[in-house]
Amino acid sequence: QYCLAAVKLNPRSPQAHGNLGVIYDSQGRSLDAVREYKTSLEIDEHQPQILLNLGAAYGRLDRPKLALTCFELSAKEDPNFAPAHEQIGGCHFRQGQYDKSLAAYEKAASVDPKSAGAYRGIGAAYMSQFVLDRQKTDLRDQALDAWQRSLELRPNQPDLARLVEKYRP
Repeated sequence: QYCLAAVKLNPRSPQAHGNLGVIYDSQGRSLDAVREYKTSLEIDEHQPQILLNLGAAYGRLDRPKLALTCFELSAKEDPNFAPAHEQIGGCHFRQGQYDKSLAAYEKAASVDPKSAGAYRGIGAAYMSQFVLDRQKTDLRDQALDAWQRSLELRPNQPDLARLVEKYRP
């Protein structure tokens, strides 16, 4: 109700529309969230976080191309915004484009060396390639190293710890 009031008070406030989009997102109202994020971006297009939120909403609506476009625009707007690169990596990963996925995750790790998500993604990209060709044990080892780094940065990832144990030689 407060965000709706803020929008009524100042319909040209990108923050009010962006906040309302976040609230709609948290309520599972992805279409309403998309509308508010787009309104916010129409007012001020230079908002990498709102672009990231819009991409995530499109992802939940099963619109992967639009999601990827939003994430790429977010990264273009702020090349040092690691979450945008992580999301780009995730999009490429889901499409089986492991080389592109790896490049995006590595970019995320380079701009934020403390990003557990980036290292988790790097590991997933390497491990997926190893699973396709189990002769390439160097890929497995690189995956395990990346996953270990992710666990050092954020220890509470029990699913990742299980994967490390599963694939450790």
